[in-house]
Amino acid sequence: MTVSDLVAEFFAEKGLTHAFGVVGAGNIRIFDAIHRLGKTQIICTHGEQAAAQSSIGYYRVSGKVAPVLVTCGAGASNVVTGVVSAWMDSIPLFVI
Repeated sequence: MTVSDLVAEFFAEKGLTHAFGVVGAGNIRIFDAIHRLGKTQIICTHGEQAAAQSSIGYYRVSGKVAPVLVTCGAGASNVVTGVVSAWMDSIPLFVI
């Protein structure tokens, strides 16, 4: 069992049915583990900020948190605008 498998199982145990993100070298194993487990639907966006904004919109509509999966380096810095947006609106955001 890998850490990525544990992340995928955590999502399933917590009832996180959707996740938003951009695949990169730093998170490809998490995407793979989530896909193999088959409990959480991954929605790939065209950028990290879009992933965060999608998660915010998902929360506004459903009342449920959807994780945001970004890669290391520039991927992590690109998500900051979405994090600040969620913080300003008091919306929970779970970013990995």
